[in-house]
Amino acid sequence: MYTHVYNRGEQVIVQGGKSVLCEDCDGHGDRTVPVHAQVEVPCAACGGKGAVRSRKHPGRVYLCRACKGAKVVFEDHYMGLETVRCTSCGGTGRRGLGVNVLRALKLAVHEYKQQQRARTG
Repeated sequence: MYTHVYNRGEQVIVQGGKSVLCEDCDGHGDRTVPVHAQVEVPCAACGGKGAVRSRKHPGRVYLCRACKGAKVVFEDHYMGLETVRCTSCGGTGRRGLGVNVLRALKLAVHEYKQQQRARTG
């Protein structure tokens, strides 16, 4: 069952009258999301030593500001794509219309029918 609604020159098609395809997953029930991971890598500032030598005073050694002496830093790496269940529709691929949307659609259908009667009448 399809309900055609014409509102301000636009055509809106509502399937089933009470639910529509989920816009977040395009009705598939799942969607693809990027996967990122925090990866531990040697600190580039100190070369993984945890300390750096002073340029002005070659005898002095300071704690590395980038890794704070830990010798490693964490970087965000892209790991690929993963398919997950859509949280918007719960994996069904369809979303119910809210009460306000149903009221607006019913009002638009009513107005459209009145316009049609006025044109033919």
